[in-house]
Amino acid sequence: TDQALHDLLKVPLEHARNQLVPALNALPMQVVFNDMSPRNYIVDPADLAQVTGFIDFGDMVRTPRIADIAVGCMYWINDSRQPLDNVCSFLSGYHQRSNLKEAELSLLIDLMMTRSTIQALIYHWRADMFPANRAYIMQNMPQARRSLEMLSAIGKGDALDLFKHACR
Repeated sequence: TDQALHDLLKVPLEHARNQLVPALNALPMQVVFNDMSPRNYIVDPADLAQVTGFIDFGDMVRTPRIADIAVGCMYWINDSRQPLDNVCSFLSGYHQRSNLKEAELSLLIDLMMTRSTIQALIYHWRADMFPANRAYIMQNMPQARRSLEMLSAIGKGDALDLFKHACR
């Protein structure tokens, strides 16, 4: 086993169980899309930067909306010295349409880390269940791990400051 990966995954899971879940339960719940992958965007043909809708509603759940936003944010992490730059642009656009509250933003980095952690666990679980498909199943694991490493290196306070600035 990969002890470094185990250690990387352990902290977000413990934090999610002990602190994140209770904090989420204090937020209003709603039905959310839960799959804001750019592959699911419908864009205006005259302005490809203008999202006009979504497809693929199979992942809808009832949860605080910030959980949905965290899923979308994961697609915008960039492997650079400023991994949250594109995330902040995504948040800014969302905030222009629907005001994000500080109580939601304060949970966002934790939700993003939890998302990466769960992805890594699912990749490993499925690869163990289906060893013949291991290479295919694990193809996105390096990015999930890298995302979690980058998010872990960003202080929660620093992330919140960036998110609040994006939502001014």
